[in-house]
Amino acid sequence: METTLVSSPDLRPSLLGVLEGMAQDGLLSRVLTTLVLRNRSGVGRWLRLMAPEKWRGKLEKRFAPDFLEDRVEGYPWRELARLAAGYVGGAEWSHQTWLWAELGFDRWVARSLRSEDRCVYGMEHASLETFRAMRAKNGRCILRAVMAHGDAVDAVLSREIGKPSHAASAYEKRWLRDQARVLERKRAECELAGLIIANSDFVRQTYLAAGLPPERVVAVPTGCPPVEGEAARAGAGKDKLIFLFAGTLSLRKGMMDLLAAWERWDGRKQAELWLAGSEEVTLDRERYSGWGVRFLGRLGSAEMDRVYRQADVFVLPTHLEGLAYVVLEAIAHGLPVVTTEASGCGKLVEDGVNGRIVRPGQVELLVEVLEGCLAQRGRLPEMGRISREKAKGWTQADSQRAHHAAIREFLRRE
Repeated sequence: METTLVSSPDLRPSLLGVLEGMAQDGLLSRVLTTLVLRNRSGVGRWLRLMAPEKWRGKLEKRFAPDFLEDRVEGYPWRELARLAAGYVGGAEWSHQTWLWAELGFDRWVARSLRSEDRCVYGMEHASLETFRAMRAKNGRCILRAVMAHGDAVDAVLSREIGKPSHAASAYEKRWLRDQARVLERKRAECELAGLIIANSDFVRQTYLAAGLPPERVVAVPTGCPPVEGEAARAGAGKDKLIFLFAGTLSLRKGMMDLLAAWERWDGRKQAELWLAGSEEVTLDRERYSGWGVRFLGRLGSAEMDRVYRQADVFVLPTHLEGLAYVVLEAIAHGLPVVTTEASGCGKLVEDGVNGRIVRPGQVELLVEVLEGCLAQRGRLPEMGRISREKAKGWTQADSQRAHHAAIREFLRRE
């Protein structure tokens, strides 16, 4: 069976697991990425030891594990410019240079194809020129979709940014202005892809709703991180109940809905709301701090692990995701989860079993759910235990096996 070239702007943990399995199965030829760090290099070792904790999560997406050392190639220059722009000018500058950097990376990959490359596995929005070059030589293309289809994203952001009560950031407004060309690019990639691997059934359904044939779109949910160590508090004790939100503080992730519910909830005097992540919405921190809201900022992996264990309930009332990895982390830590079907959680969070499923934007229902968690605090430890069991039932290894099976089947039938 032929091997596959993988093209990805970063080496995120969920991708590394797929790559390792592909290498073991003899499906992987080489990996092209942007900025790559090597464990054996002096720079790589220094960064692992000396980088600030808050940088380490991002740096992990750049390290090539040992099995990739001789198979990975990088095109770092535009990505370095993008990172510098984000550091100096924040999210909006980072977004402006992201388009320029990602398109440049795609063109570099297209130029780097070799005569023996017959199949390419690429990430959405970063693969159009590569797919065109591969199809020109009668090769095959696999698209990895880690976000809902662009049509669904456009509909959600247009609705949320248009609400007068929602303080959209300059970044979000800029993102919406660029959405037309992003959509055009993603649609063209879908037309060229012989197989689309979605990271949740929710994502797959958005692709089918956009008119993609069911036989070309498969769902392989991301696997849960390992269940290990001490479980989260999850309602034990008598201290104030801690509700935790993790992720970018943005309209898309339902941040304004959560704060609106928190404001209306009379029970907030007996609870705290912890917000972990960088801000994309304009928030009055002083006002919210009087309501028991704590802004933790962006946390490194060790700090985030500690916060999960201190929390009682995880809350993510998101309007749109692929599969929110923070939900997987939360259940692996043993937390009851309040979220929406749009989180991509699927059967990992069952309403009334190990959490609650609410519809996006339903603030009043969210208030009722918060009150229910407080009123039935005694149920939370058992819900947290069930969360851990569900995490054990869909591991990273399970996801990798399903992913490889989808690729092998595609290569056999084409």
